[in-house]
Amino acid sequence: MKKSIIKKICLIICFFLVVFLNINAGSYIAYSFMFDRADEIDYEITPGFINYEEHQDLLVKRQKVLFSSGETQNIYSTVCGYLYFVNEYSPIVVISSGYNDVADSLLPYHKYFTSIGYNVFAYDNTGTGNSSDNQNGFIQPLIDLRYALYYINSNENLKNKNVVLFGYSAGAFASCALLNLNDIKVNIRAVVSINGYNDAYNLFIDKGKSKIGFLSYLGAPSIYIHQKRLFKDYYQYTAVSGINKSKDTPVLIIQSKD
Repeated sequence: MKKSIIKKICLIICFFLVVFLNINAGSYIAYSFMFDRADEIDYEITPGFINYEEHQDLLVKRQKVLFSSGETQNIYSTVCGYLYFVNEYSPIVVISSGYNDVADSLLPYHKYFTSIGYNVFAYDNTGTGNSSDNQNGFIQPLIDLRYALYYINSNENLKNKNVVLFGYSAGAFASCALLNLNDIKVNIRAVVSINGYNDAYNLFIDKGKSKIGFLSYLGAPSIYIHQKRLFKDYYQYTAVSGINKSKDTPVLIIQSKD
């Protein structure tokens, strides 16, 4: 009788172990496919896509620049940035776009800020548009923003300017989480966060719960381990911790209820 009970318990444990391992393996595979590239859409064959080429007559002429972004498994990507230089006396708004978005996705903001006299620096995040590599994960935009500010600090025309960080979605997370870092030499005067998330791990859990319910928690360990390995120290930074750490920098948070 006891052997029968022990056998049943062992079978139940084995069953849940197999389910657990399969879900985690599936989570890892899904992660790998989820964060591939998001190339720029060809506006000539895709009606309605907002792009600089079609609207450049209404915008300040921009300069395309390249800078390195890295530290993901010691691999450095080449990020394509776009500089709208209005005048030497104005602050610069650094615009960080969302997951699967190219810089031109926020082109109306480029136009607005330049029209009221701000310089603007935008860029295609790693794995999007004219930048190299794959998107890697929801933390990658933080790394890209860090290196965008390194670039600004290395540019003689930009390095002494006041900076406003303006981010949407993944870019909003990056703009707030960047305030955790101590090695940024530019003068960040304000941050605007639109529809951002606090951290990548809980974003995965929330998205998973909407699809597969409580099973998303079973796949959480593989996501945690993979992102921790991929992003190292960046994994610890959240938007809220950045806001709380930088008490002298005003942050405007714009968030919808749903």
